[in-house]
Amino acid sequence: MKKRFFCLNKIAGFLILFLCVQILSCNILWNADLREEIDLEPLVKIHFYSDKEESLATGTTLFTTTRNYPVGKTISAADLPAADDAEISKWKPDFRLGGWKYYRWTATKQEISDSSMISSMKVSANEVDLYAVWFAKYTVIYKYQNIDGSTYEETTEIRYGEPGTEATVNPPVIPGFENPVFSNAVIADNGTTEIIVIYNRKTVTITLNANGGVVSDGTSSSSTITSSGLYGSAFDKDSITVTSPADLTFAGWSPELPDTFPAEDTTYTAFYKGQEFDIDYYDYNFGGTAKTFSGSMTSLPRVYETGTKLYIPSPVSGISSAENTVEFAGWYTDEAGTVPLASDGSCYYIDVTTMGDVSLYAKWKAKYIYVDPTDSFNADDSNNGFSSATPLRTIAEAKKYLSQGAVLDSPIVKVLSEISDNNDLTELNGLTTDAYGNAILQRASNKTGNSLLRINGVLSLSDITIDGGLGYSAEDTPVVVSNVGELTLGSGAVIQNFNISN
Repeated sequence: MKKRFFCLNKIAGFLILFLCVQILSCNILWNADLREEIDLEPLVKIHFYSDKEESLATGTTLFTTTRNYPVGKTISAADLPAADDAEISKWKPDFRLGGWKYYRWTATKQEISDSSMISSMKVSANEVDLYAVWFAKYTVIYKYQNIDGSTYEETTEIRYGEPGTEATVNPPVIPGFENPVFSNAVIADNGTTEIIVIYNRKTVTITLNANGGVVSDGTSSSSTITSSGLYGSAFDKDSITVTSPADLTFAGWSPELPDTFPAEDTTYTAFYKGQEFDIDYYDYNFGGTAKTFSGSMTSLPRVYETGTKLYIPSPVSGISSAENTVEFAGWYTDEAGTVPLASDGSCYYIDVTTMGDVSLYAKWKAKYIYVDPTDSFNADDSNNGFSSATPLRTIAEAKKYLSQGAVLDSPIVKVLSEISDNNDLTELNGLTTDAYGNAILQRASNKTGNSLLRINGVLSLSDITIDGGLGYSAEDTPVVVSNVGELTLGSGAVIQNFNISN
């Protein structure tokens, strides 16, 4: 009985084991089939040839390789084998792969008429052959003339291009050298093509202007003498002497005399200690024009003496000093306010090498910009906007001033009358951002009886701080009035010191 039970138990064990194996096997097969069905992406082969078979020269080896690409996908030239591909790079070591062109349909051997270099292609379900375009090596030899005028230094550059096409070099122009001389060439397929680019040094002339005195180089003496030599060759500045005009002392050359001939013809002017020139002063107007200085002239020197550094103090603004709306931002030597006068970090000065009359432009940074949108008498976008007497007309012009960096941090745009024009209202967007110095829009303190904004349409404002102005109580005129309009305050929009009505 025990034996029979043991046998039945053993048979049951085998049946259970067999059943588990079958279930596991089915599960594995089912999963494999499912995985294959899910992951399987239809692919097609693209065959790559080193050359067209029918155009091969006798004894030339044809190389081929194959890559798989998904059908229907548009691929770029970067998806095709490149010059650094481990297999492709062995095909023609003396050439460089330039790209691929269409060859033929693989199944039919029918040639494809499109002969352009492939930049992108859509993969079809039919296999296609492509063939390589090989760029041949050519050498560019640059020759630079030495200062002895007879020998040249050389550098070489290896380039690659399609055989049979013209190699265009386009060498750069180098200061101190004449325009390069060279001839383009057709690229041979054997790597022997050379293009020689010759750089000859310029013959440069130095002009010495004695500026009222007499200059001598040891050979000739005159009020003006010249000397010529190849760029970079030695210039004997130690042989130059100057006889000063009466009552003046020679102080140097402007610019300083060089040790070698410069890259371009240059005039050097003698300057003397004790020679006087006039200084004229102007206010800088952010509109781009300059006008005669109208501030205090008592502390500003009218003349300077050559050969002596002269410090120029800060001026007092005559534009809007009564309202204290601007701060001095520096002296400039051009009307546009882009070329600053020399400074030692704390003071501006006229340098010892300066010659001739000098015009200086005072540049200002505004604390306030005044705008009067409805006043037809005083307001004009050609005004400077620095005072209530000379306001701008539009918000757009105020933003133009602000964007030029012509203001202090967080300046205030003071509005003298109601803003109701849709263009002006829309222009308020973004006023309180870095682009406009984080400006604040404010009702001017001398403004009474009017609102700041009158909304007649649909208006959305973002990144703007609207200030009702100091001294206004809840009983005063609202800062924003909307009769039939709608105002939406978006991100960064703030209204402060206000009374609002609808």
